This record gives sequence, C-alpha cells and structure tokens, in this order.
Amino acid sequence: MLKKNIGAGLLAIDKHSGQILLCRRGMGGSFPNTWATFGGSFDEEDGTPKQTAKREFWEETGVKVPYQISSEPFYLNSDRFIDFYTYLGVFDGKPEIIINEENLGYAWVDLENIPFNLIPGFRELLDAKMKDLKIIISQITSSNY
Repeated sequence: MLKKNIGAGLLAIDKHSGQILLCRRGMGGSFPNTWATFGGSFDEEDGTPKQTAKREFWEETGVKVPYQISSEPFYLNSDRFIDFYTYLGVFDGKPEIIINEENLGYAWVDLENIPFNLIPGFRELLDAKMKDLKIIISQITSSNY
C-alpha cells in the first residue's frame, strides 16, 4: 500500500483589509501556474503539520514578522494521495514578501476577487469553507484581534 503524503500551508489574512495572500505556483512542480496558499511537504524534523505550514511559509515568502496562527487546521484536504492541512495566519498589515524560486508571483486578494485557476485542493477549501472564512475575516477586521 502506498504511504500517504502529508503537506501543510498557511492561508494568510491581513487583519486591516481582510485580504488573503495567494501564491502563483511555478512551472516546475505539480499544478503549474495555479493559485494556492503558500505551503508544502511535511519533513520529519517539523514534527507536526502546523510546524510544516510555518516553515514552508517562511521559506517561500521570507516573512519574518510575527503573526498569529490558528491552533487547529482550518481545513484538511484529504484524498488517497495526501492529507493537506491549511492553517489560518493573521497578520497586522501586509508584510514584505520575497518569493523563492518555487513560485511565479503572489497577490493579496479579496474573497470576491479570487483567481479562477486555483490548485484543486484550495478550490475544495473555498467551496467547503467560504461562508466560515467570510465570518472569520469579518470578525478579524472589525475587532482588535
């Protein structure tokens, strides 16, 4: 039996604008030129998917500013190949992003203006959790979160 892969990512939210941060995946990996959260594969040294999400976000964005990360995954995309854990990260503004060679670009977007060409797992997350995500973002932007 095939061993299932584990991955994790961070759905970054700017608490001032309510926008989310997406990356445009590079041409060298799976699902090239699609939009997704920053994330990647679990390494044993990570210990937990949450640590994977934090490490991958840092590696792919260069962001060093502090942020709040959800204690539990916001969404688990599970199929026969991978369990991908997506955590929410709340930022006090839009940090400087310096993408690495894995991605073609990035964008801060409103939930109403999400690109159409999404990686399948992120599309599933939005289909399943859009209502919850809108409520969370509304709470974050209207409070001293």
